[in-house]
Amino acid sequence: MLVQKIANLIGTGNDNVSYKRAIDRINRRQLDEVGTEKSRQKPINILKRKIENLENEKQELDKYKDFKYKIEENKDCLKEEILNLENENNLLREIKRISDEENLENEKIKIKENIRSENDKKIHLIKDEITNIENENKNILKLDTKKIEDNKIVKKRKNKLNIMLIIIFILLILINILQLVFIKNKLINNIFLSIIPIYLIFSILLKNKLNKKIKKEENVNLINIEKIKDEIKNKESEINILEENNVNLEQEIINIKNSLLVKINLEKEKIKNNYLNKIEKNRINEFINLKDINYKIDDLQDRINDKKIELNTLDIESKNVEVKLDNLPKIEEELVNNKEKMSTLNKINTSFNLAKEILENSYVKMKNTVTPKFTQKLSEIISEITEGKYNKIMFNDEQGLIIELDNGNYVPVSKLSIGTIDQLYLSLRLSMAEELSEENLPVILDEVFAYYDKDRLENILKYINNKLQNYQIIILTCTDREKEILSNMDIKFNYFRL
Repeated sequence: MLVQKIANLIGTGNDNVSYKRAIDRINRRQLDEVGTEKSRQKPINILKRKIENLENEKQELDKYKDFKYKIEENKDCLKEEILNLENENNLLREIKRISDEENLENEKIKIKENIRSENDKKIHLIKDEITNIENENKNILKLDTKKIEDNKIVKKRKNKLNIMLIIIFILLILINILQLVFIKNKLINNIFLSIIPIYLIFSILLKNKLNKKIKKEENVNLINIEKIKDEIKNKESEINILEENNVNLEQEIINIKNSLLVKINLEKEKIKNNYLNKIEKNRINEFINLKDINYKIDDLQDRINDKKIELNTLDIESKNVEVKLDNLPKIEEELVNNKEKMSTLNKINTSFNLAKEILENSYVKMKNTVTPKFTQKLSEIISEITEGKYNKIMFNDEQGLIIELDNGNYVPVSKLSIGTIDQLYLSLRLSMAEELSEENLPVILDEVFAYYDKDRLENILKYINNKLQNYQIIILTCTDREKEILSNMDIKFNYFRL
């Protein structure tokens, strides 16, 4: 401890101020409170790692920020593409609706044309049937043409029969009269009389039978003829109806076509006007004239679905990025705080370095000014108090205070005895009395001679008496050695017992 104090005193001018200890303490404080590049768990190292980690996180999140901008750009592009595709798809659906309506009307026209065609076929068939009926019933129809002549012939036959019956009846009456006049036979008369009624009855019956037969034949022929005529007439009526239907169908077809043409053109113009601001005109015309529209609609819908899937994927990515970017303000704030802390640490570190620099400069200056003076003074003192045993003392940074032996070698003062070291320390302190203050302050020595032997005590008291005559010296001791030596050397002093 004494050697250290002497070294401090030589190095700094104050035995309680050690340059090395001050540097060590500054270094320790700097290490504890700041840290160095080589340390790992000190504030500056921890703070650097935090800042580095935060910088990396921020840099990574900045990438996400750029990525988010790209996502938003891609989303906008996709939305625009989807909008354009949907406009085209809607346009195609409108065109398809018109096309479907046109097809429906065309189907109606086709149905009517088919009906008309079927009617023509039926008319042709019916005409063939009429021809066949006429061909098959030529004879019957001929009878119809000779109906009046046949009736006259029948009447003539009936008249001839009637005349013949009348003549026969008259003959019978004449024969009966002649028989009554000339024969006068009752039996014959009765027979002839009975023949007349019988003949009348027979004539009547024969006439009726003949009438029935004639009538029957007439009825049969008339029925067949009327039936054939009715059949032909019905078929001709059917032909008339079919032809009339065909005329109506033809008119309906013309009306539908004209109406459809006007309607389709109006609808197409309306669609063009509705989509002119959404789709290019050439594209609209291309779609309107498109043939395989269903395929195109399916293709567009597939593309829309794919784009929507891409958009949904980007939405998910955007949300994930937003979740990560939510930490960015916190990281930036924490980064600013840590950089402020780092700035504060750097200022503290600069202060420590400045203190060490100033201390080092002061130490160098002290060594260059105080140390040579102290070592010279100390060498004189040590030579005087040791009666020439040690004549030269030096100080270096590695070993501190060193002393030259008789053989010329230097050894650390710590190798000397405690008493010699104590002499050096006290002598150096006493020799600095004039340097410590411009005033002559009292020098208090409290049990400083405990390790001194008699010779060392006499030498030091003699040195004090000779060198510090202008100072008040107060010696505190628990022995009478100091009193006896001072008395023996006739040195004046005041003695007090406490």
